[in-house]
This record gives sequence, C-alpha cells and structure tokens, in this order.
Amino acid sequence: MSRSILIRVKFIIYNIFWLVLKFPEFKFIFNRLLFRNIKLYKFVDWTTETFYFKANFEGKNIFIKLLKHENKNIREAEVLKYISNCESESFASKLIYESPIKTKSVIVTEIIEGEVLKEKNIDFELFLLITDQFIEILNSLQKLDIVHCDIRPNNIIITPSKQVKLIDFEYAICKSIQNLNNLKFENKLILQNLGEEYSCKGFIWDDAYSFYRIIKNILEFNEYRESDLYTANEKVEIIKSYIGSNTYEI
Repeated sequence: MSRSILIRVKFIIYNIFWLVLKFPEFKFIFNRLLFRNIKLYKFVDWTTETFYFKANFEGKNIFIKLLKHENKNIREAEVLKYISNCESESFASKLIYESPIKTKSVIVTEIIEGEVLKEKNIDFELFLLITDQFIEILNSLQKLDIVHCDIRPNNIIITPSKQVKLIDFEYAICKSIQNLNNLKFENKLILQNLGEEYSCKGFIWDDAYSFYRIIKNILEFNEYRESDLYTANEKVEIIKSYIGSNTYEI
C-alpha cells in the first residue's frame, strides 16, 4: 500500500473518531438547544477541520458546518452575524445559529442553492451580471470593513437567478469587530494559498485584486465579440480601481 493511501486512510479514521466523540455534543445542541425536529439529509463533505451537512428544519433547508478549530469558528460566526444584521446586504448566507459553547463548534446558515463559478463557458450577458455584482460586493465589503481573504471561484456561488454569493468566511477579517483583530491565524503558510492574494511576501490580502484576477481569467477563457470587449474592459478597469482600497495585512 502506497504512503498516500495510508495517509488518506489515517485521515478518514481520525475524522470518523472525531465525529463519533463529538456527536453527543452536536446531538444535544440540535435536539435541545436548537432544532427539535432537525433532519440531516445529506453529508456533503469533510476536510481536516470541518464537516458539512445539509439538513431540513420545518420545511426550510439549512447548511450545517461542524468545525474543529476555535479561531476559525469564531471568525466565521462573527463576520456572518455582522453581515446578517445588515438587512441591505445579501451577498452572503444568513447566519441562523451558532452554538453557545465556548468553541462555537456548530454554525448553521441558510443554504445557497446554485453552482460554483466556472471561468469558462460564460456568455457575455452573464459576464456583465457577474462583474456588476462583483463591484456591488466590493462596495459592501469596503463599507462593512470586511476582507474575505479567500476570494476564488470555488467560494463564489451563482444562484439560479444569477445572483452572486460569497461563501466560506473562515479566514475573513472584519476590522470594525475588535475581538476578531486579536485572533491569531494558525499558520501563515496556509494563508499564502488562499484566493489570489495581493502580496504573498507581505501577507497583504486584497479582495479586489482577487476579483480582478477572476474577471481577467474569464475574459481570457471566453471569446466575446469585438464590439463587446470595450464594455468588458471598462468593467475590468472599474474593479481594478478598487485594488489597494480595502486590504488586510498580517
């Protein structure tokens, strides 16, 4: 058996044991503190630090994240709560519940239906919708003093109604929430692989730069009419103008 397979088997066994040990705590939260009639209907995925479930409660589909690391849990819960309290903002999922225990092991949000952004096979009409919403999201992030820190296609959902939604705020920072500024990132090397960072060496993250790189890739991977490229490049320049205006530096 190869070393990679052994590592994978060890990873699976570790996560199964972790889930079994934590299950009584989660069951108590779901059945006593949160939802008495919750129905977990899909185990979505897991990583080294997070389990993802889809569930149903009183006819409403919800998304459950079981997280292992305290700092990431607090960061995502606090940022989503802050966004959810701003009724005018709809670029992220609404926070429904966070566990009352110290480590904030459970985060429940509304489900965002749709598909992750694919940079290829995007028609020009959708390109315009995406870029306009990128600009709106950049305005919202700047107004709320939030830097997502992990803007990439897999963290951008396009809903059936063509709305752009951001997910995964585990590494986000909100400069106006003081207690988040005191949380330490566990591993700076991990952060180097997040999104399309503005300056890896200086550990500076700029969501505008990430959006700019995505839009440039869409233009490169898709062929638009010459008459449409002028409008497309105007949109690109607008997004580019946001670079440097709302950054986060470790």
